[in-house]
Amino acid sequence: MSDLPAQLYSHRSIGIATFLGSPAAGAILIRQNFIYLGKEKAGMYSLVLGIAVTLGMFILLFMLPDEISSKIPNMALPALYTGLTYALVEKFQGKEIKAHKEQNGKFHSAWRAAGIGFACMVVIFAAIFCFVLYQQPSFDAELYDKRAAQLSQNEAQALQLFQIDPTLGTDKFVEFVRNQGIPNWEKNLELLKELDVTPGLPDALKTRHELLNQYYQLRIQSYRMIEKAATEQTNSYAEDIGKLNALIEEQLNLINDDASKP
Repeated sequence: MSDLPAQLYSHRSIGIATFLGSPAAGAILIRQNFIYLGKEKAGMYSLVLGIAVTLGMFILLFMLPDEISSKIPNMALPALYTGLTYALVEKFQGKEIKAHKEQNGKFHSAWRAAGIGFACMVVIFAAIFCFVLYQQPSFDAELYDKRAAQLSQNEAQALQLFQIDPTLGTDKFVEFVRNQGIPNWEKNLELLKELDVTPGLPDALKTRHELLNQYYQLRIQSYRMIEKAATEQTNSYAEDIGKLNALIEEQLNLINDDASKP
């Protein structure tokens, strides 16, 4: 009995630690077992392998496209690496653990193993948080404002439609809508797409972009209806234009309310 190691971690304990804290947590316990069994070099190899597998696993997950990673069940990966770790423990330590148990040797508690697994989990999440925070690009507000100012300029040019003297005839309206009105609203839609991918864009501005996108779409619909009415020289579209104007007004109110938020 005196030749037996003081305490070992069982298959179950190593599985619990691995499931909670990644292969690195399981490797810590496997190393402790090897040390108790007088195989310190094997223990070091196990620890290095466990850490390497854990790093490789998370690097792979970060590199996977969202459409692929989103299809992986939450429990699939932990179940996989826990099962593999269990199999490795059985292969390299199974006989010793069995003999230790048959001779009434002591085992560390599962609670201790769970605590180590949980501690590893905390360390891993802290590392991931720091990595993501470090990788998060900073938002250049000054550069954004310079580019976003073009939205207001294009809008001002497009709205000059309503400054045209009605006595100049419908041709003037049609020409402006086709050459300046709609093109400027379309420019704003394209500019919004570019602004949407601004590094570090705050969520508040993303919401504002969505509101502006709907507003520009409504303006384009309205201008096309105005062009149609002017071209056909008819008032039959007045009701439709009125409905669009009401929607535009509602959208402007939403934009103004959003802009007034702290």
